[in-house]
Amino acid sequence: MPREIRKQDFRRINEYLWELPTTFDSRMNVPVRIYADEELLEDALGDQSVHQAVNAASLPGLVGTVVVMPDVHMGYGFPIGGVMASKVPGGIISPGAIGYDINCLTGEARILHSLGYTRSIEEMAADWPQAELACYDTQAARVAQTPVIRFLERPADPILYRLVTRAGDEIVATGDHPFWTPAGMRPLAELEPGDRIAFMPFEGVPYEPPCHEIIVDEADVERVLQAVGKDRRKGAITKAIAGLRRRGLLPLRYDSPSIPYLLKLLGYAWGDGTAGFMRRRKEGVLVLY
Repeated sequence: MPREIRKQDFRRINEYLWELPTTFDSRMNVPVRIYADEELLEDALGDQSVHQAVNAASLPGLVGTVVVMPDVHMGYGFPIGGVMASKVPGGIISPGAIGYDINCLTGEARILHSLGYTRSIEEMAADWPQAELACYDTQAARVAQTPVIRFLERPADPILYRLVTRAGDEIVATGDHPFWTPAGMRPLAELEPGDRIAFMPFEGVPYEPPCHEIIVDEADVERVLQAVGKDRRKGAITKAIAGLRRRGLLPLRYDSPSIPYLLKLLGYAWGDGTAGFMRRRKEGVLVLY
């Protein structure tokens, strides 16, 4: 059980500022300061708010003090109204301190992946660490890619907003979820009918998990190379197979990580290039225009 925190454990700095020194808990790296009058301080001690601030003060790399504002109340791991700063190297970024429970979308919201397929947020719960999503770099004004850093879920807010565009597209989100507008990022709750927002028109295809069936194996490669005159005794076939295996391309399965990229190259080659074997040297050649 955490040690009980009492008002007399604080050092009163002035009428509205109290400090809990590092001597209160050996884990604390910096003091905790709370802006409050006596009544507000006693209210804060009625839940786990101050305990959460003490835990935050035990994090590495902190600078100065953990400061708690007058709107203090218990959070998920860091008190609401709490502020902390850390330095590098050795510091951290805490999702709890940032406020990870804001800017929420519902589980039905579809997310576009960098490979061109869409999944709902709730479908990503099991394998989000492997996901790379399509995003928009507002500074460079171009589509970019990003990995997923954290996946967090919480019960639905009592108040949600449904945004519907003139084209009929819609999304459900919390009021503080930002949308990109000509005036910059603006919370959904501040938008008015007729406001313009940025929209990604490309929806991608619905995600279907691929099977583990083999498409191409070593025997297939050897058969094709023998058909164009390659000789295993001279090592050409062995060298080619070894190179494909080293690159993770053999055996090639429907769920191989390289498949999406090979399909893109193949589609581009068929649309703006040629692929085949040179007659004289009998080497595979891919020409793109």
